[in-house]
Amino acid sequence: MSKPIRLLVDCHVFDGGYHGVRSVIKGLYSHMIQQTEDIEFFLAAHDTENLKKEFPAGERVHYVQYTSHSRYYRLAVDIPRLITANKIDYAHFQYVIPPFKKCRYIVTIHDILFKEFPEMFPFSYRLSKGALFGWSARRADILTTVSDYSRERIARYFGIDHTAIHTIPNAIHNHYFNPRSRTEARQAVKKAFGLEKYILFVSRVEPRKNHHNLVRAFEASSLWRQGYKLVLVGFASVPYPEYDRAMASLSSGCAQAIVHLEHIGEEEIIQLFKAAELFVYPSMAEGYGLPPLEAAALEVPTICSSATAMEEYGFFGEGHFDPGDEGMLTKLLVTGVGESFKAQDRLAKIKQAVRERYSWSKSAEALHRLIVEDNARR
Repeated sequence: MSKPIRLLVDCHVFDGGYHGVRSVIKGLYSHMIQQTEDIEFFLAAHDTENLKKEFPAGERVHYVQYTSHSRYYRLAVDIPRLITANKIDYAHFQYVIPPFKKCRYIVTIHDILFKEFPEMFPFSYRLSKGALFGWSARRADILTTVSDYSRERIARYFGIDHTAIHTIPNAIHNHYFNPRSRTEARQAVKKAFGLEKYILFVSRVEPRKNHHNLVRAFEASSLWRQGYKLVLVGFASVPYPEYDRAMASLSSGCAQAIVHLEHIGEEEIIQLFKAAELFVYPSMAEGYGLPPLEAAALEVPTICSSATAMEEYGFFGEGHFDPGDEGMLTKLLVTGVGESFKAQDRLAKIKQAVRERYSWSKSAEALHRLIVEDNARR
């Protein structure tokens, strides 16, 4: 057997709370580890003990440690050090690569929405991310993205040929599809968070995610008068003055019914999903949009934006809506907690559509093939 390819995976997102990219890395590499025999994996993070809990163990799996939590030190010092010390052939990064190239680089750019929707992002963010993402994309030996929507935008805005960009879709972890007890989830959520009857939204807090329209629609729906809470899980990543104004304008009763949670682990997220009366995803712009698919896999009633890459989520049927239509969002919040959205045959049909379309096994196979083919050309 030929010498295995030595692959470093930047897993620094596992050092914090829930993050969409964290779910992607876990799904992709948990399957690739199990499906391949010709790659030796070096998973890198500061909290290596946490990595051991997240990924399957094996002789070809190694956990290597960053010495600092600083992103600048990680990119400039820790990663080059680990690449050299472990004789790495390939290193996989999300969005941004180190300043110095020490091996073949795989870069995944999930989206460049700040190019398409500049009004939703601060100038400093657009300036820094545009430069870093473009520079990283053009220096990649293997460049991937997660949807055809993002592929087309990366090609257009960064001037990269379409054939050099590979679409590898995100997918849903198998454990989301396993039957779970709604009763047990409700008991766990009540014990951990004191929540009983609520609508859930999981996302970073930033302008494109549309929190401002959601809280206004929640107030207009009057569901808070019926004892419903609106639970928002995620941390603020950029300034969002429109959301601040929307929250400040709410009646005191509605404002008290809105709950913000940060730094929630994956198992707690799953419990929050399963116990929710409704999951809502009103985002204005996504390069992919994973949370509504996770909710669907768990058979949670879901209403989801039809904008950008989420246009392909037509299986949500009447729950697929224009996120700019606040009136429609208000109506769907009311309809979504009703019995028609909770019908078991409806939820099972949506779950099956997600299972068939989005597979980590297929995505891992696609990335593995790209690495092997690139390695053969070296």
